[in-house]
Amino acid sequence: MERGETAAAWGRLLERLAADHDALVDDFLQRLAALGSYRAELVTEGELRRTAGETMDMLIAQLAGSPLPQELRTLPARLGARRARQGVEREHVLEAVRLDFRVIWAGLQRALGDAPADLLVLHAEEVLEVVERYIGDVQVAFLDEQAALARNTQIDRGRALGRLLAAGREAARVALAEQPRLQLAIDGVFEVAFVLEGDADRARRAVAAIGGPSAVSWDIDAGAVFVAPRGHGHRLRSALEGTRGAYEPAANGLASLPAVATLLREIAALPGEGLATEASSWMSLAHQRLSPVLPSVARVQDVLRDLPDAERERVVGTVLHVCRTGSIKETAGAQFVHRNTVVNRLAVFREVTGLDISVPEQAALALLGLAGAQEPRGASHGHIGLAGLGHAAG
Repeated sequence: MERGETAAAWGRLLERLAADHDALVDDFLQRLAALGSYRAELVTEGELRRTAGETMDMLIAQLAGSPLPQELRTLPARLGARRARQGVEREHVLEAVRLDFRVIWAGLQRALGDAPADLLVLHAEEVLEVVERYIGDVQVAFLDEQAALARNTQIDRGRALGRLLAAGREAARVALAEQPRLQLAIDGVFEVAFVLEGDADRARRAVAAIGGPSAVSWDIDAGAVFVAPRGHGHRLRSALEGTRGAYEPAANGLASLPAVATLLREIAALPGEGLATEASSWMSLAHQRLSPVLPSVARVQDVLRDLPDAERERVVGTVLHVCRTGSIKETAGAQFVHRNTVVNRLAVFREVTGLDISVPEQAALALLGLAGAQEPRGASHGHIGLAGLGHAAG
């Protein structure tokens, strides 16, 4: 067959294909239903039929080299963006548009009639290219819209978190009102972190990198608050490794978040590095709050300054170790000294401060007064220490 005859035969074949429009649409819908990937509550059958019809019109016109009307030129972008907004999964969108090649090819085979069979072979690559271009354009539009929706959703969620954090005494009411926008369970358990401003951008990137669409953040004074549903492995805490601030592993319920965030901001303001916790910071925090109103707390470190530096370090280290372990014997072993040495240091502390740590109430005052001798925040939870604790000279 001459080139001109081939082109004419191809044109007639496409005319017959266009005349078979309704059968093409029916074939597409049957194939899509067999996949079972599209849910009627997301995309109605009527819409599927309409877009399938537009797709067949566009593909046949492109195969024929005909100019496309505006509504068909924008079809890939419109379809991809709409499926993203409808919440259809990406793989399901691609499954659907990939069916178009099979439908078109089956339609061409039906329309071929008595025409030479090699007519389809000659144009097979062309059909494939037209359909593949359409699939690519739909996918790009879908991903672009999905990214835009994610950004908008995160912005909306962040604003909802901001409103909740500012709720104060209205936290319970605002939590209920903002829960749909936050997309977090009203009675869920959450990891919460406050990251200081200098590390906030790095923290946002790190949280995004762990695939944390459920995590939400909001910028507040001097830093940013991060909230994520608590799961296995404390993923938020892992993502924020190396940042400076404060962290709560288990905040109960949305209504607790304002109070938790306030506490974390206060903890983050304490001296130290890394992410502090309530467990690692409560003594410093209590010392800071109580020293101005309880002279006995403020007085502890003042009177200890009368001791020589080396002796003060040994006495304080011993007191802290005994308070932590509750054992004179264990403290003696850890510090490589005789049991009587530990007893003597406790006696010195009692004589200088007037506090006997064998009495729980006085031990509490002693710990609060010595809070400045704690390890930097971010140290292991609950550990009370002093530089060289456990290795002080006897």
